[in-house]
Amino acid sequence: MIFAVGTYTFERDLFRFVTRIETAQLQTFASEIEDYYAEVQTWDFLRENPRMADLILRQRRSFDENLIILPNVVNERRRFRFSFNKNQDIERPGRLYLLDEKLEIVIGNKDILDEISANESLEMILNDRFILSPINFENEQIGTLALIISERLYEEIDLAFARSNNQTLRFSAIAGLLFAAIISLVLTMNITGPIRKLGRGTRSLISGEFKTRVSIQNRDELGKLSRDFNILAKTLDKNSESQKQWLADISHELRTPIAILKSELEAVEDGIREFDKETLQSLTHEVKRINNLVNDLYELTLADLGAMKYQMREMNIGSCLKEVIESYRDRLESSEIEKVYPPANLIFNCFNQFDISKLKVLIIGLDPYIRKGQAMGLSFSVPKGIRIPPSLRNIFKEIDSLSNSKKQKRENGDLTYWAEQGVLLYNTALTVFEGKTGSHKKIWIEFTKYIMTYINEQCEPIICMLWGREAEKYKNMLDDTKHHILVSGHPSPLNRTNPFIGNKHFILCNDKLKEWGKSPIEWSEPNKI
Repeated sequence: MIFAVGTYTFERDLFRFVTRIETAQLQTFASEIEDYYAEVQTWDFLRENPRMADLILRQRRSFDENLIILPNVVNERRRFRFSFNKNQDIERPGRLYLLDEKLEIVIGNKDILDEISANESLEMILNDRFILSPINFENEQIGTLALIISERLYEEIDLAFARSNNQTLRFSAIAGLLFAAIISLVLTMNITGPIRKLGRGTRSLISGEFKTRVSIQNRDELGKLSRDFNILAKTLDKNSESQKQWLADISHELRTPIAILKSELEAVEDGIREFDKETLQSLTHEVKRINNLVNDLYELTLADLGAMKYQMREMNIGSCLKEVIESYRDRLESSEIEKVYPPANLIFNCFNQFDISKLKVLIIGLDPYIRKGQAMGLSFSVPKGIRIPPSLRNIFKEIDSLSNSKKQKRENGDLTYWAEQGVLLYNTALTVFEGKTGSHKKIWIEFTKYIMTYINEQCEPIICMLWGREAEKYKNMLDDTKHHILVSGHPSPLNRTNPFIGNKHFILCNDKLKEWGKSPIEWSEPNKI
């Protein structure tokens, strides 16, 4: 179809081009005839000798110069585009007519002209089907050259060019189709290939193979879809592992109260223990534990079935954890186990100083202090009357180095006044064994991740100061397009590789708070200003 349209368009344009050339040649021919008429002032000789026109042109050579001749065609004499052959003894019909002032034929095939004009007037035929060029003498039209508008090409050069163009069009069409096929194949492979990978991955997920991943490096929508698929698979895998672990924990937890119930009942049965109020309370407590575990298992099943109804309510995590720790207070304070700091009632002290919704600055340290009396549940802070530790002294040095701060003699290391201004003084681990830095790090990892996630998603933009390598590990959990994150080495004097002094965190923090339209933090003691 495309080839046919192209061929038609080309032949039409070529025909128009040939017609324009013929019109120009016709005008040249008319000027030659005008020169002849000016010499003889009559058409009689040409009327009797039509080939005289050919001789006239040969003398002037002007018509020859406008001819297009095939270089490899050898003829006895050049053939002119126009023929005056009255007897029609050459290959193509005569198309050129010389008419006198009365529109009578001087040169040309009268029979063909009569055939053409059989049903119409000659004037209408001339204007409709002929290219006309007037012949003038002394400002009067004494004749007309009329050329029949050709309906097809006759010249060998034109035909050869047309054939050559058709071949070119065929080749171009075939090459275009081949190129389109190659491009289509490449595009198909780039599209269908990733789709097939996604299809296989989806079937693997349906069969429960949650570790399935698809590797598609495209930067288009399919690449984004593959990354989303991998995130989904990773989430399903994590949920599956969590479910298995939870079921294992439930099974383990069920054994404990059941074993206690069994031992208590056997003791009562054997008369070792009296069935009194204390024993009854102990048995009731274990039954409640079993009941709670069974209810948790039932809720998990409902969640898997999609039938579980959720009811959101606010909960103080600190209070919940405090209740759990309170149950172990006696053991923590006894000599049966190692000393743990801070005291149980101060473990979550950092959350009790202000409403979390008013949080402005988050400072993350490593551990509570490992010496008796130092840890108070606020990172880097010590109670009043306790000697200021080296890390806190470096913090005060950095504060005193601010241009707008007065150097002062520090006697109080209690940073509660920071917390009251909306600063969360948080350690990556909230407890520690006496004298053992990092001893409880693994215990608090998940809890700290939860706190970071909550702050990142639920809180308004805040300043996050991450001091030390352990604190910096949580940087990726904070959205740096939302929050302003400052990273530095730990203030401990033992830190030699990444010094804390000179980080300018305190002034950078206040500048950013002012930019956000919030009140800056007063880092110096209120009574020392």
